[in-house]
Amino acid sequence: MIKFKTFNQLQEQSRAPLYHGTSSENAAHIIKSGKIEASENGRTSLTRDKSHAKDGLLYSTHFKVDHDKLRSTHQVRPTDWHMGGSVHKDSERHDNDLRDPELRRSESEESVKGHVPISHVTHVSIHRNVSASGVKSIKDAIKSNPNAKHIKIERHGSKNDIVND
Repeated sequence: MIKFKTFNQLQEQSRAPLYHGTSSENAAHIIKSGKIEASENGRTSLTRDKSHAKDGLLYSTHFKVDHDKLRSTHQVRPTDWHMGGSVHKDSERHDNDLRDPELRRSESEESVKGHVPISHVTHVSIHRNVSASGVKSIKDAIKSNPNAKHIKIERHGSKNDIVND
């Protein structure tokens, strides 16, 4: 039996926030620069899966992005990470996936054309193992950028987690 999502379920999914994981050092740089920079292919990858963004093995810090606001100003295209890289739903093009093969997994993402402005970020979540100086640099970056003053800071993870920062 095929199950279809209702209109409300689809609408709610499209309004779900997006996330971008990075190191705490890079997070401070992103805030100061005013944007999450696109990669060489001109696109920025954001995940719809909060657990991937908060994965302590990969990222110590993540940004929560307002999906609706982003869609109103940027082209946003769903993609899905697989063992061979990112497969775009409207083509057979694969991006190179250079992550550790042990960590590869299917992940629902949004591929955004261009940079993501810091004004579209609503929260920054910092892992509890990030040093006090790392947290301070993020807070200072928010204070110094007038376009970032709206960003709320959260903490995630356990002190026992090991993070690459």
